Amino acid sequence: MLTELLTELESRRTNREAEFWTIAQKLAAGEKVAASAVERLLAESGKTPAELKKAVEIIQQRRQWHAIISGEPALEKERAAIKDRIAAEDRKLATAEQSHADATGPMYARLDFVKARVSDASDARRRLMETCPYADV
Repeated sequence: MLTELLTELESRRTNREAEFWTIAQKLAAGEKVAASAVERLLAESGKTPAELKKAVEIIQQRRQWHAIISGEPALEKERAAIKDRIAAEDRKLATAEQSHADATGPMYARLDFVKARVSDASDARRRLMETCPYADV
């Protein structure tokens, strides 16, 4: 007899808890729930409006997190595609840099040669001026 009573009470408590969460789910989804039904449930389950509010907020937050998580595969796919495009652009840049180095290498070598000859000419001009026997020339 006592076992049956305790089993029944536990079953009712479990049902009230499930109903509490069902109502919280509906409220979190923006569905209208009769105030009298909520009031009855809170009284029967020994819960407060603050506890119901907290449950609704938790459900809403968890739904937002689920939405974020559900978008992750698409974001991972997009990230991989972007990385592939960056790698392709990096390869283009490396090719362009190598082409630039190949084209300008001989130019820089020639430029260094020309600079040295200009410096030699400047030195020669200075020496000519220093060694000129005629002041007015």
